[in-house]
Amino acid sequence: METGIGIQLAFFAFAALTVGSALFAATAKSIVHAAFSLMATFFGVAGIYAILGSDFLAVTQVLVYVGGILILIVFGVLLTDRVPDEYKVVKARNYLPALVA
Repeated sequence: METGIGIQLAFFAFAALTVGSALFAATAKSIVHAAFSLMATFFGVAGIYAILGSDFLAVTQVLVYVGGILILIVFGVLLTDRVPDEYKVVKARNYLPALVA
């Protein structure tokens, strides 16, 4: 395996992408932002696998994790029915019909 400066720079770039996006995925407030940063993390790991010469693991990483599991997470988040904030708060006007009955 050739250990040129280009290979080392690509490795450090993929490593920085992986660590940075993993930290963002762990600290993101929105689940959608966390899912997309998790996708960047998986692509970074696949890039590291490709640089290290393990092409099968790189393709498997992209197909299984990015293509399968992450898409299921995104669809699950997008198709989940969210309760608006106005229904979470119990207001005093909701008690009046109960008192009358």
